[in-house]
Amino acid sequence: MEFKEKDDKKRFYYLIKSILIYSPLIKDKQAIIKYSEDYDYYTPIELQERFDGKISIIILDKNYCGKGLDIKMIQKIFEYAKKDDVRCLQILTDEISNFRFYERLGCNKIYEKTISNGEPNICKEITTEQGFIYEKKLKSR
Repeated sequence: MEFKEKDDKKRFYYLIKSILIYSPLIKDKQAIIKYSEDYDYYTPIELQERFDGKISIIILDKNYCGKGLDIKMIQKIFEYAKKDDVRCLQILTDEISNFRFYERLGCNKIYEKTISNGEPNICKEITTEQGFIYEKKLKSR
């Protein structure tokens, strides 16, 4: 698929994100939406224009962990993004996730912040964790 305008590309990927969020395989849609919004909220303004691609939520079913699928999946994402002329990917993650995984794939941590997590109506408390922004350069400008 070829895009004429940068905004066309953003609209297309927003559509894909919406389709994935509302997939019947996602059991708690509101939690996924809130998670995505929380990460968008903590990205500093000066970094928001630095990237032309973003990965904010990657979830691998626990039955498939430890089989190398996570690496294959991310490498495919990098490959597709590069073919689509994405130069620099923003990867949002946290300390609960395997964030060092991105370092092994050549990504650089460029930002770190303590963020609130948890949903008081479910967890009965709000905790904090470290959130990170990694950068993956796919093409030089």
